[in-house]
Amino acid sequence: MSPRHLGIAALLLLTLWSWQPGRHLVSVDAVSAATKPGQSVVGLVRSDYAKLKAPAAPDAELTEAQIEDLTRWAVAQGGGLQGVIDERAEWVCIKVNIVELKKPGSGVVTDVRVVKAVVKLVHEAAPQARISIAEGSGEWIAPDVPGADTTGAQVEDGWAEAGYRALLADPDLEGIRLDLLDLNVGEAVLTTVPDQWHAREQFWVPRAVRDCDALINVPVMKITQDVGMTAAMKNFIGIAPGLKYGWPKLRGQPGVGPGIPHNPQILDETIVDLTALANPGFTVVDAVVAMEKDKTDRRGGVPVRMNTVIAGSDIVAVDATCARLMGLNPDDYEFITLAAREGMGRMHEDQITVNGQPVAQLARRFVRPPAGEGSWSEMGHYGQGNRTWLLRQLNPGETLDPQARPRPGLEGWSEAVYFSDDRLDLAKFFSGFREGRVAGYAEFRLPQEVQAQLWLGSDEDLAVWIDGVEVYRFAGARRHRLPNERVALALAAGAHHLLVEVGQTGGRCEFNLNICEDEKDPRYEGSRVKGLVFYAPTLGKVIKSVEAD
Repeated sequence: MSPRHLGIAALLLLTLWSWQPGRHLVSVDAVSAATKPGQSVVGLVRSDYAKLKAPAAPDAELTEAQIEDLTRWAVAQGGGLQGVIDERAEWVCIKVNIVELKKPGSGVVTDVRVVKAVVKLVHEAAPQARISIAEGSGEWIAPDVPGADTTGAQVEDGWAEAGYRALLADPDLEGIRLDLLDLNVGEAVLTTVPDQWHAREQFWVPRAVRDCDALINVPVMKITQDVGMTAAMKNFIGIAPGLKYGWPKLRGQPGVGPGIPHNPQILDETIVDLTALANPGFTVVDAVVAMEKDKTDRRGGVPVRMNTVIAGSDIVAVDATCARLMGLNPDDYEFITLAAREGMGRMHEDQITVNGQPVAQLARRFVRPPAGEGSWSEMGHYGQGNRTWLLRQLNPGETLDPQARPRPGLEGWSEAVYFSDDRLDLAKFFSGFREGRVAGYAEFRLPQEVQAQLWLGSDEDLAVWIDGVEVYRFAGARRHRLPNERVALALAAGAHHLLVEVGQTGGRCEFNLNICEDEKDPRYEGSRVKGLVFYAPTLGKVIKSVEAD
């Protein structure tokens, strides 16, 4: 029998074993055994999954028992907790999302019923462990926190509002060493981001996050104006302690230091840095009730009942799956693409095995943040343009050859340069550049013929050629937007080359460029064409990074 067939047989045997009387469905080790190498596993289960004890319609109100069964199955299909939590573990933290003072089931905070199910699963995996439900809200702090300088915080009991206080006296959890842990207070350690940092080299991290034996991430799935979407990775903004970073956390604490980097140009990098520091072992995403349009009703967000739970140990794969579940393209979200680029997980569909139910069967299009004035509104609506280019400063009077295919490091062209923001600031790369022209070169490939839109913008002159044909030209000065204009394109399948020329006479020298779906409904527009891959020729696969300030 082949190894693959052995894995499938093991999965069938373990599934039968899991349903013996008195057994709890904690993990399915054979999920990994039946998955080919180089794949990440994500569990995706909705309330109409046939194997649930009491399947229900996707729009039905669910009981606590149904949500527990749903969560157990999603965790099992995502590989389970057995390989994440040692049975001898002494302390397990469950990081939830209670950033606002909201009721359970609102879609704004993690549903307490999902968390209760996770508490049971953790206890079954490590019966002696202390289990801490942890959060560090950037808005509220409970009245019973002593001696804290909470300037800027709402002194309200968010634990009680979201239904978490009641877990401490829940008879179903009797015998479990359970507590609520405010990550805003208590001891924190200044910790260096492992490997490559992007927003800041060091962050204050609660000792609980560093010292616990396992960290389980239980966020809620939402659209957000800030970075487009929030699920797994963005939840770790909540580990930055308020006593070090303030309320809100971008404010900083007088006498302590600045807030976390939280402007539109750097927030994705902050998310990736904090995720690397947290290093969660497993993620369980609550999509029982999610949010579209924005992350909270205070900003126009609208709850969407999905009756779904997504789970897995690869946090990047989980976020990419959540994006696809919301009808979004993961390539549009820098925190996903950057984390994948840094080797923190896998994001491409052909690298992710989804167990339970197919994404295509469960997906629905979520309304994106509306386009508006200001960097935050543009950022959430635009997606992510091409960030990697070969660059060359042009001589006065020099004319570009639109058919040229530059090579990195030759004839004045740079090696591949990666920008950390969609507003590509050329002056950051060409030190002292104030006036003149810059050429940029990149390539892209498409799996199929498409009708698309070229989304682009600039401060001043901008010209664009695709495969040697001029498709856009602007001369003059304007306020740079994401985007300034959209141009209809018909593109054939296969490889294409892209050349731009940017001119500057004063002020900033920025441009942006993306190729988006030809979407007529503004509620859903802004997604990069599915399957389109931007890239630049590289010399020895070295990409110089230009980080935002």
